[in-house]
Amino acid sequence: MTNDRAARLQQVLVLSGSPERAMAAFGGTLDAQLHALEEFAVAKPAKVLALLRSLRGTNVAIVTKDLRYQRFRTIWKLYGAIAGLSHWMFIDEQGRCDRFSWVKLFAIELPLLVLEGAVSLVGVFVGWIRLRY
Repeated sequence: MTNDRAARLQQVLVLSGSPERAMAAFGGTLDAQLHALEEFAVAKPAKVLALLRSLRGTNVAIVTKDLRYQRFRTIWKLYGAIAGLSHWMFIDEQGRCDRFSWVKLFAIELPLLVLEGAVSLVGVFVGWIRLRY
């Protein structure tokens, strides 16, 4: 059975893994335009935002080898939100899917990212105090 959303994908951004395997596991066919990206492209916001803005109005999938281990996913979601993408998702070679949702981004993922940053700062501060004194 083919996933209706996967069948309508128009653009596929490849971070890692095989887009053919990911689309087969997800239940779609790979007839979309492919864009290869490096994993640390998130460090170049102007370039990423320009690419994502050019994909506005299309259905986009970001392919990764394993969704559980994909770093910077929340940052990618922020870039997509800023760029104005509305229908897009992450998929991996095991068929797992993480669809973009404004509610999930602002109610769960961003607060967790802020909490992670705060805890990291506390750790850095405690380490600095212990080294200093």
